[in-house]
Amino acid sequence: MAWDAQTARALYGGVKGTPIMKLYGYSHKTKGDLLELYEATISASPQQLRELAKFFEACASGIEQCGENWNHSHFLSEDERVDKNSPSLVVFNADAE
Repeated sequence: MAWDAQTARALYGGVKGTPIMKLYGYSHKTKGDLLELYEATISASPQQLRELAKFFEACASGIEQCGENWNHSHFLSEDERVDKNSPSLVVFNADAE
């Protein structure tokens, strides 16, 4: 499933400006099925958490500056141990066009 405006509207019930944050993800067992998550746990080092904080801040700024034209962004860690088998984190703008 691609993260595009149509997918976002389906996931967010078609309501722009939805105030409730939602979490979605894939499991290793059900890679093709997008799941709405009740809870997510991040196991990370202080350095990785700081990278995430900067990433989230950059996403928030992008959404504020570009509004619904800002679609999504993929987190890219500077940690050398991260590879293609590492989990992926995507932030999606619920108000994206």
